[in-house]
Amino acid sequence: HRLSTVSQNIVIINAFIVFTFSYGTYMGLEEFKEKAMYWLEELPAENNNIIDKFEQMGVSCLHAAHSQGLLHIKNRYCDFKQCLSCGIGLELLKR
Repeated sequence: HRLSTVSQNIVIINAFIVFTFSYGTYMGLEEFKEKAMYWLEELPAENNNIIDKFEQMGVSCLHAAHSQGLLHIKNRYCDFKQCLSCGIGLELLKR
């Protein structure tokens, strides 16, 4: 069986790109980190419940770099109710 395009993208994002970025960080090779970020900007955003909730609040997610950032924000700020320490949280509270 072949993986769907969505599944392939998830593997690329969570394995290949993470490895490339980490290798660049470990070896001090900026070009690897830049290439990993470029790939994230070229892949479509992940489609899951977390990203859907952000989009319902008016936070757009244009590519995988955005969806990865939003997942990080959710894990770092939302899960710990640190809205006042988060730029997105502050903007949403101002509404």
